[in-house]
Amino acid sequence: EDAYFGGFSGLLLDGGILYALSDRGSLLVAGYSADEAGLRLADARLAKLRDGSRVGPRRTKDLDTEGLSRESARLAISFERRPRVMFLGPDGQMHGAIQPDAFRRFASNAGPEGLATLPDGRLMVLVETSDDGGAPVFLLGPGDRVEEGRLSLSGPELPTGADIGPDGR
Repeated sequence: EDAYFGGFSGLLLDGGILYALSDRGSLLVAGYSADEAGLRLADARLAKLRDGSRVGPRRTKDLDTEGLSRESARLAISFERRPRVMFLGPDGQMHGAIQPDAFRRFASNAGPEGLATLPDGRLMVLVETSDDGGAPVFLLGPGDRVEEGRLSLSGPELPTGADIGPDGR
């Protein structure tokens, strides 16, 4: 953990590329290989995420990056403070903030946490909070379509990640 970098929040292994997202808005990109001896990284690069105006190294409250998922040719990234989902394009810039009105009801450090891309292309967003024994789940679709549901919780643990398995579930 480092004051500028923070710790890792999101991890994505995608076609021989490892993406590791820090909770302070840095993205590590590296080639990787794995075998019984362990994981080896190659050509690692670390970059600070920027959206051209608000997201930069001096605004750490804006950079509480949490979830990471592949969405077509872009990476989708969830932000827990100032709750939103943005996209890192092939040009290296952040684009297209999605901020449903429903995200506004969550406390400052209890917003979008887990992020996964469903087989149909919608983004599933899990929120790190609980009320009435469940955690909010959002499905973000085309045309600003937002569906809300709940994930049943049986204990005090809160969701902090989301993944889709090879079977699409």
